[in-house]
Amino acid sequence: MALRIILTFSILLATSISLLCQSLSGVINNYYQIININSPIEIEVDDASGLNTCENVLIIQMRGADIDQSNTSSFGSITDYANSGNYEFSTIQSVNGNILTLTSPLVRQYSVSGFVQLVTFPQFNNASIDGQLSCQPWDGVKGGVLALRTTGKLSVNADIDVKGKGFRGGDLLSNNNWGCPPSSPDYFYAIGTYNHAAPKGEGISIIPPNISFGRGAAANGG
Repeated sequence: MALRIILTFSILLATSISLLCQSLSGVINNYYQIININSPIEIEVDDASGLNTCENVLIIQMRGADIDQSNTSSFGSITDYANSGNYEFSTIQSVNGNILTLTSPLVRQYSVSGFVQLVTFPQFNNASIDGQLSCQPWDGVKGGVLALRTTGKLSVNADIDVKGKGFRGGDLLSNNNWGCPPSSPDYFYAIGTYNHAAPKGEGISIIPPNISFGRGAAANGG
């Protein structure tokens, strides 16, 4: 069985002072897959339904790092982070179909093949977390991020819990005929080639099917 490790991405911003206090709980973000970056100020999402001008947004690339793919103990070592983990904040200036124009140009580089998402986030003067605050689970394309901003005071009176909402662990495989498995020296196996190997967990690298099973952890995956 593959080791299961779940990475959760959470971003929480706060500063200090003001008057009215907004009570927060539940999921306060919305998530959109970015399918193209046309220019530093123009991006295309899969479906812009619900997006409006003047909304605060987080752009973040979730995956795309390169790893050592050799069948050795070095398997999974990161050789290049590429653009994985890059993020920045902006505001929507206009919405035209699924094309969004931002109020300021993007500063960092992104590769949409590495799963870049746009996350809307609220901004408050003062805010109070009065019920459990969480995020939408990562579904392989988007989710797994919690973001908010206050210009005043943030009071934390309840849990911020994103446990299990990030990268997905390897699936559990069940086979009643396995018995005691033999030695498994390889660090990866292809799907369906070896019935004693389970799927690897997700991480910031994207691995092809021919090395997606077995004990070698890919980057920060399980």
